[in-house]
Amino acid sequence: ISQRAVQNISALGGAGAAAAIQRSFLSFFEQFNYEKIGLSCQLRNDICQMGGVESTQGGYVIVKGSGIPAITVMGYNHTVGWSELLSRIKRITDSNTKA
Repeated sequence: ISQRAVQNISALGGAGAAAAIQRSFLSFFEQFNYEKIGLSCQLRNDICQMGGVESTQGGYVIVKGSGIPAITVMGYNHTVGWSELLSRIKRITDSNTKA
């Protein structure tokens, strides 16, 4: 998975991973290995209940790293308004089409 993809995924629910890349030796790598990747949304009454490939205490795993170099992306926002999630997706797709 690329640094750009990690930044995009982080914009949806796991801001810590993008910050970790910027502050550490991970910034020297363009690609990262992962074992699993997944993001889920259960929509009820315009509220999205977010999840990933695994649950953790206080969050969920969106990207589970494996090998070297590996990165794990965590999500911490368990609920997101549907319109807010759509806005985040639009920002990501807009920034990717301009790059």
